[in-house]
Amino acid sequence: MKLFTLILLSFSFVGFQNCMGSSSHRNDESVVGKSCEGSLRRLFAETYHPFLTTNCSNCHRDQSGPENGVGKWAHNDFNRSYLEFAGATRTRVRNRILDETHKKPHTGLHNQAFVDAHEAKWKYFEAEAEACRTGPQFSTIAKTSSGRPDAQGFYTLEWDLFTEVRRQNLLQKIHLLVRIKVKPTTMGTPIYEFKDASARLRSGAPGNYTVSGIQVERNGELLQDFTTWLYLNNPAVNSQSFTALHTAGTGFAVVTATSLSDQFALRITSVRDSNGVEM
Repeated sequence: MKLFTLILLSFSFVGFQNCMGSSSHRNDESVVGKSCEGSLRRLFAETYHPFLTTNCSNCHRDQSGPENGVGKWAHNDFNRSYLEFAGATRTRVRNRILDETHKKPHTGLHNQAFVDAHEAKWKYFEAEAEACRTGPQFSTIAKTSSGRPDAQGFYTLEWDLFTEVRRQNLLQKIHLLVRIKVKPTTMGTPIYEFKDASARLRSGAPGNYTVSGIQVERNGELLQDFTTWLYLNNPAVNSQSFTALHTAGTGFAVVTATSLSDQFALRITSVRDSNGVEM
C-alpha cells in the first residue's frame, strides 16, 4: 500500500571577505523547519552557511558585492541565503567551492574534506525532502481516541488497520494494530514529543508484515520537521506483542501552541506482506 493516512478525529490533551571580507552569521531559526525542507535548512545552517559567509561573503553576500548578479548564498539573512543556495542547487555551489580556477585561495580542492564530511547527510535529507514533497497518494481511516496520560505525560494512540481504514479495498486485509505515544510539552517553545512507534498482529491473526515510513499530521497539516520515523523499515511484524518500528527514538515537533482540540494523523508509506507485496 503506497501511502495511507490514519486520521485521529479527536484526541484530547494539554497539549549555507572573500571571492575578502567578513560578515556576521545569523542563523534565523524562525525559518528553519517550516516546510518539507526543514531538515535541509538545519543542515545548511550547520554546514554550508557558515562556510559560505566566512569564505565567499564579498561576492555572494548582497547587491553591493563586486560581482552583481551572482548568487547571494553567503547573504547575512539566513532565509535569503538558503533560498539562493537552493535555487542555484547544492551541486553548483559545491562545484564552485572545489573549483581551482574560481577564487583561489578560497575555492579549490583543499575544500574537498569539508564537502565530503557532509555529503552523506545531504543526500539523505535531500531524498527525505523529495519524499515529503511527493505527499500521500491516497488517505484512509477513522478513529477517535482519548484517555489519561501515563506517569511521564504520554498519551497512547492506537489504530486497528483491519477495520479502521477508509478505503474499501484495504478493509479486512491488514491484520495489524499500530501504536504511538504523544506528549505535549515545552522546550522554550511548545512542542509535541513522539515516541514508541510500534505494531503487532491482531489477536489470533497470522502474518509477517513490513511497515515502512511513518509521518505525523496535526490538524490536517503534515509536521514537516518531524521526520524521525520517515525511513523506518521493520522487516518482521509477526508477533502478538508490540514490536518497535524504528530505532531513532524520540522525535519532536515545534508548534505554535498545544491545544486540547488538536487532531492528529499518521501517514504510513507502505505495508508489505511476507512476499514483499504492497497491501
